[in-house]
Amino acid sequence: MSSIALLSIAFLSLLRSTNPLSFASSSMATNQIKCSSRRAYFQSDRVLGKRRNLPAIRTRASLNSMNSLSDAFGKFFGVIPEQQQKPNQILFEIPVQNMKVGGLRFALGLHLMGQKNKPEIGAWKVNQANDGIIDLFYKDETGSLAVSFLVDDKKIVVERWGTRPSLQYQLQESLILNSMLDELQVLAYGNSEEVKDSDRLLTFLDPGDAIEKARATLPARSA
Repeated sequence: MSSIALLSIAFLSLLRSTNPLSFASSSMATNQIKCSSRRAYFQSDRVLGKRRNLPAIRTRASLNSMNSLSDAFGKFFGVIPEQQQKPNQILFEIPVQNMKVGGLRFALGLHLMGQKNKPEIGAWKVNQANDGIIDLFYKDETGSLAVSFLVDDKKIVVERWGTRPSLQYQLQESLILNSMLDELQVLAYGNSEEVKDSDRLLTFLDPGDAIEKARATLPARSA
């Protein structure tokens, strides 16, 4: 018998004696050992410490940075800590000598209606309530303004409602209040050659600096 035939017979005998499942089982066992090794590595204290602590540190740093930024802007815009905040806060009061509430409220309401789409459409909603107060609601619903005309006390009071007004709200609040003060200035002093003081909707006590004192309480001024 040739050597090639002998090799063929030996190879066939080897195949018959080998259990095909034993090879598969050996491969699976090897893979399981590898997977177990990886799992043990990723579950080790050293690796879990890296995987858990580093993102947590980044998150805390981000929050601290955001809180610091929020606190800085909050102080700039006159915002007090949440635990000390009240539902409403008087921003300023304007003492007056005389005011014709009906006409003044109507004229100021028209002016504020013209500002409601600044800086974008639908930024503010203006409502002239039946109680004589002009309400202004900002689009993000974090804060609102209430303008009251107190005849007996002879003053105009501007209040902010909302315990956590957004930074965007606070900026736009300042801008619209500056615009309102400009309009009050015009109503009190504009066209002085043709309008008598007795005919004005609004007059101020001497020295007539009530508007500027109110404006000094606002952080941002209109351009």
